[in-house]
Amino acid sequence: MRIKICGITTLDQGLAIADLGATDLGFICVPNSPRHLPLHRLQPLVEELAGKVNTVGVFADFSVTTISFVVTLTNLGTVQLHGTESIEFCQELRQALPETEIIKAWRVRSPADLDLIQTYCEVVDGLLLDAYHPHALGGTGQKLDWELLAAFKPPIPWLLAGGLTPENIQTALNSLQPDGIDRNIIQPINDLGLLVAFNQGCRRGSGVRVRHAGRLTHGATCGKRVSPPAHDFCVKSATLAARFALRRRRFNQGLRGPAHKTPKGAGWSPSSDPR
Repeated sequence: MRIKICGITTLDQGLAIADLGATDLGFICVPNSPRHLPLHRLQPLVEELAGKVNTVGVFADFSVTTISFVVTLTNLGTVQLHGTESIEFCQELRQALPETEIIKAWRVRSPADLDLIQTYCEVVDGLLLDAYHPHALGGTGQKLDWELLAAFKPPIPWLLAGGLTPENIQTALNSLQPDGIDRNIIQPINDLGLLVAFNQGCRRGSGVRVRHAGRLTHGATCGKRVSPPAHDFCVKSATLAARFALRRRRFNQGLRGPAHKTPKGAGWSPSSDPR
């Protein structure tokens, strides 16, 4: 079970939340977000957290060139696309970052959205489903309509987001059986009691025991977690068709690939994105 906490802005936050059992930490690279993390702060954070958790950069409607530059410079393990990126864009990004995990997020309003997001399964490694909000890309705390997801069984892993709390997390995991969950960081940061309860609820609901040792790795034998077959990525991946095997390994491991060329000029900022 992946437990992703998004909106990290300081090293103390990241370390504290990783110690509580989170497997993934998300960093917002979107300039108009209140939790936006500029590149000069993102790079040292990712470096310090390497080997402890998987690091996820959240982008929305950036260019392939900019995303590739940020991933190369910071060594992010995962790219999460939270905008209106097309299938063609995801294909181009996959070509630019062949060994980097790519997750496509979608704000769900109707069953038609679920049909549409599944058309991305050939070009990304995982999906993230969030509640729709007309004026925000995410982080609203608005609950997704779980009834819409009753029959949602994509061929690649998926994360559930949107209004998850310690009170409803077990119900969500038991009824929907996602491969992981995503929640925004809880304010104030020095009051982590709610997050402790949330992570404990995740483990009870999924039957997963999370260990605090090393980078997110492939399978229980690597010492990161022990989980029953119903929720074990390694066991699940063996049941998938061969074309999805590599995607699931990326989803579990956050594998890093070879270095990529970066655009000219060291003064990159989100506002200068050429897209």
